[in-house]
Amino acid sequence: MSYFSSCKNLDELKSLFRTLAKEHHPDRGGDTATMQKINLEYESAKKRLKNSSNNHYNAAQDFAEKMRREEERKRKEREEQERKRKEREEQERKRKEREEQERKRKAHQAKYKEASEKCKNKDHDRDLFGKSVYENKQMGLF
Repeated sequence: MSYFSSCKNLDELKSLFRTLAKEHHPDRGGDTATMQKINLEYESAKKRLKNSSNNHYNAAQDFAEKMRREEERKRKEREEQERKRKEREEQERKRKEREEQERKRKAHQAKYKEASEKCKNKDHDRDLFGKSVYENKQMGLF
Protein backbone atom coordinates (compact mmCIF):
# COMPACT_ATOMS: atom_id res chain seq x y z
CA MET A 1 0.00 0.00 0.00
CA SER A 2 1.42 3.39 -1.01
CA TYR A 3 0.42 6.04 1.49
CA PHE A 4 2.24 9.00 -0.04
CA SER A 5 1.91 8.53 -3.81
CA SER A 6 -0.59 11.39 -4.16
CA CYS A 7 1.70 14.00 -2.52
CA LYS A 8 3.02 16.65 -4.89
CA ASN A 9 5.17 18.66 -2.49
CA LEU A 10 6.83 18.40 0.90
CA ASP A 11 4.08 20.28 2.72
CA GLU A 12 1.44 17.81 1.56
CA LEU A 13 3.75 14.94 2.50
CA LYS A 14 4.33 16.27 6.00
CA SER A 15 0.65 16.92 6.61
CA LEU A 16 -0.36 13.43 5.45
CA PHE A 17 2.38 11.82 7.56
CA ARG A 18 1.14 13.58 10.70
CA THR A 19 -2.43 12.48 10.01
CA LEU A 20 -1.34 8.87 9.48
CA ALA A 21 0.90 8.94 12.56
CA LYS A 22 -2.02 10.07 14.73
CA GLU A 23 -4.07 7.15 13.41
CA HIS A 24 -1.51 4.34 13.43
CA HIS A 25 1.02 5.17 16.18
CA PRO A 26 1.40 2.35 18.69
CA ASP A 27 0.99 4.76 21.63
CA ARG A 28 -2.47 5.57 20.29
CA GLY A 29 -3.55 2.01 19.79
CA GLY A 30 -2.11 1.46 16.30
CA ASP A 31 -0.02 -1.39 14.92
CA THR A 32 3.80 -1.18 15.15
CA ALA A 33 4.35 -2.89 11.79
CA THR A 34 1.99 -0.46 10.03
CA MET A 35 3.73 2.53 11.62
CA GLN A 36 7.15 1.20 10.54
CA LYS A 37 5.84 0.83 6.99
CA ILE A 38 4.50 4.42 7.07
CA ASN A 39 7.88 5.69 8.38
CA LEU A 40 9.80 3.90 5.59
CA GLU A 41 7.46 5.20 2.89
CA TYR A 42 7.61 8.69 4.37
CA GLU A 43 11.42 8.75 4.25
CA SER A 44 11.57 7.48 0.67
CA ALA A 45 8.85 9.91 -0.48
CA LYS A 46 10.66 12.75 1.29
CA LYS A 47 13.91 11.93 -0.54
CA ARG A 48 12.05 11.57 -3.82
CA LEU A 49 10.38 14.99 -3.47
CA LYS A 50 13.54 16.72 -2.30
CA ASN A 51 15.56 15.40 -5.23
CA SER A 52 12.90 15.65 -7.88
CA SER A 53 12.55 18.42 -10.39
CA ASN A 54 8.96 18.65 -9.15
CA ASN A 55 10.12 21.03 -6.41
CA HIS A 56 11.77 23.23 -9.03
CA TYR A 57 8.56 23.12 -11.01
CA ASN A 58 6.56 24.11 -7.90
CA ALA A 59 8.98 26.93 -7.19
CA ALA A 60 8.60 28.11 -10.79
CA GLN A 61 4.82 27.89 -10.46
CA ASP A 62 4.92 29.85 -7.21
CA PHE A 63 7.10 32.49 -8.81
CA ALA A 64 4.79 32.70 -11.84
CA GLU A 65 1.77 33.07 -9.54
CA LYS A 66 3.53 35.79 -7.59
CA MET A 67 4.35 37.64 -10.81
CA ARG A 68 0.76 37.25 -12.03
CA ARG A 69 -0.57 38.74 -8.78
CA GLU A 70 1.91 41.63 -9.05
CA GLU A 71 0.85 42.31 -12.65
CA GLU A 72 -2.81 42.21 -11.59
CA ARG A 73 -2.11 44.71 -8.80
CA LYS A 74 -0.29 47.02 -11.23
CA ARG A 75 -3.14 46.72 -13.76
CA LYS A 76 -5.71 47.67 -11.14
CA GLU A 77 -3.53 50.59 -10.07
CA ARG A 78 -3.31 51.83 -13.67
CA GLU A 79 -7.08 51.46 -14.10
CA GLU A 80 -7.66 53.49 -10.93
CA GLN A 81 -5.29 56.21 -12.12
CA GLU A 82 -7.04 56.30 -15.51
CA ARG A 83 -10.45 56.54 -13.83
CA LYS A 84 -9.27 59.44 -11.68
CA ARG A 85 -7.74 61.18 -14.72
CA LYS A 86 -11.01 60.89 -16.64
CA GLU A 87 -12.94 62.18 -13.65
CA ARG A 88 -10.65 65.24 -13.43
CA GLU A 89 -11.02 65.86 -17.17
CA GLU A 90 -14.81 65.67 -16.88
CA GLN A 91 -14.81 68.12 -13.99
CA GLU A 92 -12.58 70.50 -15.96
CA ARG A 93 -14.84 70.22 -19.03
CA LYS A 94 -17.91 71.03 -16.94
CA ARG A 95 -16.13 73.99 -15.31
CA LYS A 96 -15.18 75.40 -18.72
CA GLU A 97 -18.72 74.86 -19.96
CA ARG A 98 -20.12 76.80 -16.99
CA GLU A 99 -17.60 79.61 -17.57
CA GLU A 100 -18.56 79.79 -21.25
CA GLN A 101 -22.27 79.93 -20.39
CA GLU A 102 -21.60 82.71 -17.88
CA ARG A 103 -19.52 84.63 -20.46
CA LYS A 104 -22.32 84.32 -23.03
CA ARG A 105 -24.92 85.40 -20.49
CA LYS A 106 -22.90 88.51 -19.57
CA ALA A 107 -22.32 89.35 -23.24
CA HIS A 108 -26.05 89.02 -23.91
CA GLN A 109 -26.86 91.25 -20.93
CA ALA A 110 -24.38 93.87 -22.16
CA LYS A 111 -25.91 93.82 -25.67
CA TYR A 112 -29.41 94.08 -24.26
CA LYS A 113 -28.41 96.98 -22.02
CA GLU A 114 -26.73 98.75 -24.91
CA ALA A 115 -29.76 98.24 -27.14
CA SER A 116 -32.15 99.55 -24.51
CA GLU A 117 -29.95 102.63 -23.98
CA LYS A 118 -30.09 103.29 -27.72
CA CYS A 119 -33.87 102.91 -27.66
CA LYS A 120 -34.19 105.51 -24.92
CA ASN A 121 -32.43 108.11 -27.03
CA LYS A 122 -34.16 107.54 -30.36
CA ASP A 123 -36.79 110.05 -31.47
CA HIS A 124 -38.48 107.74 -33.98
CA ASP A 125 -39.84 105.59 -31.14
CA ARG A 126 -42.21 108.30 -29.96
CA ASP A 127 -45.95 107.92 -29.89
CA LEU A 128 -48.52 110.55 -30.95
CA PHE A 129 -48.16 112.40 -27.67
CA GLY A 130 -44.37 112.72 -27.93
CA LYS A 131 -43.53 110.13 -25.32
CA SER A 132 -40.99 107.45 -26.09
CA VAL A 133 -41.89 103.78 -26.05
CA TYR A 134 -39.47 103.40 -23.14
CA GLU A 135 -41.29 106.05 -21.12
CA ASN A 136 -44.63 104.39 -21.87
CA LYS A 137 -43.27 101.06 -20.62
CA GLN A 138 -42.11 102.69 -17.44
CA MET A 139 -45.53 104.19 -16.92
CA GLY A 140 -47.11 100.78 -17.57
CA LEU A 141 -49.00 101.80 -20.69
CA PHE A 142 -47.64 98.94 -22.78
